[in-house]
Amino acid sequence: MPLNVLREFLHCDYDSQTVFDKFLAVKKEGDVFHENKTYGKRRFWYRPATRKNAVLLVAHADVKTPIDMPENHVIVLETSEEFVNNNLIAPLGGDDRCGCALIYLFRNSGHGLLVTDGEERGLCGAHELVENCPEIFEEINRTCNFFIELDRRGDKHYKFYDQVPWAFSNYIEDQTGWLEDTGFGLTDISVICKEHPGVNLTVGYHEAHSTRERVVKSEWMNTVYLLQDWLSEKMLPRF
Repeated sequence: MPLNVLREFLHCDYDSQTVFDKFLAVKKEGDVFHENKTYGKRRFWYRPATRKNAVLLVAHADVKTPIDMPENHVIVLETSEEFVNNNLIAPLGGDDRCGCALIYLFRNSGHGLLVTDGEERGLCGAHELVENCPEIFEEINRTCNFFIELDRRGDKHYKFYDQVPWAFSNYIEDQTGWLEDTGFGLTDISVICKEHPGVNLTVGYHEAHSTRERVVKSEWMNTVYLLQDWLSEKMLPRF
């Protein structure tokens, strides 16, 4: 059940390593866990694409918490419709454990997968990939046709960063049937979209970075259903 996976990720400690450990436990040949030993948040987990016409799915493992707060106090309440935060000093972590859970669901899809750290502290993992891992970055650009980040608040919206080709914008609108979010913000694809365009999809969390953060189950599932159909297509265009 997809919601069981989401539940597991929302119960991870705030420490990003608890998320990376889940991906390290399902290791395949070719997987990379890269860590800059000098700057701890400049790290990422990467699984190369193995199918033709692949895309790159992207999410981040870290949660924006008070800097001086211990990273092991996730407190999750659950109703029939939502996961609700019950921590009085830090958020639930739907941003972006919702995205990480989606990537875990599609770990055997053959598409490229990237989970970064330090997104909330300046897009650290994405910068590490682009600036210090040229061989991996070249492989991503060679094997993936475009990028999908799973890190946007709300439901049935998508977000572009900077300028994207008109054809890509139309393609995303046609594939999703969702609405474009014109709000502000940055995420990993703001850094890694050098050769290919990318889009950020909503994953069902609300009121991120606050103690009122919550995740609506049906909204997260909307993205699951979208990706199940979309990523199974054999001929995904290259942009």
